Amino acid sequence: MMMVVAEPGSRIRVARGALVVETKAGKKVVVESSVERVIISSSRVSISSAAVRAAAKMGIDLVFLDWDGSPVARLYPPIINKTVATRIGQFSANERLRRLIAAELVSAKIYNQGQTLKYIARQRADERLREAGYEVELLSGEPLRIADEDGPGFRDKLLSIEARASRRYWQCIAEILPGRLGFSGRDRGALDPFNAALNYGYGMLYSIVEKSLLLVGLDPYLGVFHSEKSGKPSLTLDAIEPFRAPIVDRILALKAGRMYLKLEAGRLDYKSRKEVAKAVASSLSMKAAVRGLGRRIRLEDAIMVQARWLAEAFRGSGGFSAVRLGL
Repeated sequence: MMMVVAEPGSRIRVARGALVVETKAGKKVVVESSVERVIISSSRVSISSAAVRAAAKMGIDLVFLDWDGSPVARLYPPIINKTVATRIGQFSANERLRRLIAAELVSAKIYNQGQTLKYIARQRADERLREAGYEVELLSGEPLRIADEDGPGFRDKLLSIEARASRRYWQCIAEILPGRLGFSGRDRGALDPFNAALNYGYGMLYSIVEKSLLLVGLDPYLGVFHSEKSGKPSLTLDAIEPFRAPIVDRILALKAGRMYLKLEAGRLDYKSRKEVAKAVASSLSMKAAVRGLGRRIRLEDAIMVQARWLAEAFRGSGGFSAVRLGL
């Protein structure tokens, strides 16, 4: 369970032995033991050192988001396991394994984009959108066909396949959104409210994916597909790809027509951030079938499943399958 603190002037503190969020107006909410993560999405929210200690003892992850949803800091309990064996495997992984993992992640991303379009099509009774979902899904086999190709051209080919699928996918999303949102396609730097909402939702998702990698002992900064440079969480960016569409895009596209989304000085205002956070939190609790698992689980749990599979692959425990969802 996730709690989002977005209202300016709020305080997170300990009162009578309980971890409490108190708004500027004096309303108090006790942070229950079922809460796994507190997202702090305003620079005008304060937290006491006693509250940080209490959160750590409760096993709660504290994540601080910037105005665009990107995580700027996090505090989490020291509960990382299997670090040495996993990181040795990750650092020493040969190029073939890295290519196979990269191809799997891109393939699963495309597959889940197709599943997302088909899910939205069912909700809208839109046959044309359903067919487009199948078109995108068919492209998911292409990354696997080049996984064994050696040489410097592999990454460029993978990027090309990913780009073709994404163009079709975002074209479909743009067609179903209200015109007032001004969305013409995915652009991280665009100044329309839907792109800003996507950025914010992905920021929330980054923090969850990164924690899943840390918990299984992986280094979030040593990736297999995204380019590596100092300070860039490349593996987090790799591992998030299969989950963007089913967790963030799907819920925001379905709710866009009735969701409050407003930009203020080029960024989402506080009320909009709260709306997006609420939508993404509800999406994380939704269940889906995971191929190879044989049962339906929460989408947030599916992130942890993929992290475990990834760690096992680096430790040499078998091949790797990224998470493909049946929505």
